[in-house]
Amino acid sequence: MLHLSRQFIYIIGILFFFFSPLQVSAQSSLPPAQLWEINMVFQTIIYVVLGTVGLASFVMIIIGGFKYLTAGADKDATNKARLTLSYAIVGLIIAASAWLILQLIGTFLGVDFKYFDICIDPAGC
Repeated sequence: MLHLSRQFIYIIGILFFFFSPLQVSAQSSLPPAQLWEINMVFQTIIYVVLGTVGLASFVMIIIGGFKYLTAGADKDATNKARLTLSYAIVGLIIAASAWLILQLIGTFLGVDFKYFDICIDPAGC
C-alpha cells in the first residue's frame, strides 16, 4: 500500500506541475493584488481542492480496478484491490457530503458558501 501511495503522490505532483499556471517574467504590467481580492483566492482554493479530490478519486478507482482485474485467483491481491476501491469511493463520498453539508448549512443560514464575501473595503460594502 505504501508503494501505491508513493506512485499516487508522484502522479498528482506531475499533474499539478503541468497544469498549474506559472508566472515566467519578473516584470508584470498588472497591478499588485489588493487585500479585498482575497475573496477570489478563497473561491479558487475551493475549486482547486474539489477538482483535486475528484481527480484523485478517479485515479484511485482506475488503479483499484486495474489491480482487481490483474489479481486473478490471488486472494490477498483481490482484498487489497477491493480496499483500494472502497477507500477511493469512501473518500469521494466524504468530499461530496462535506460540500452538501456546507450547502445545507448555507441554505438554513441564508449564506452562500460558494462566494466568500469578506467586506474589507468599506467603500464596496
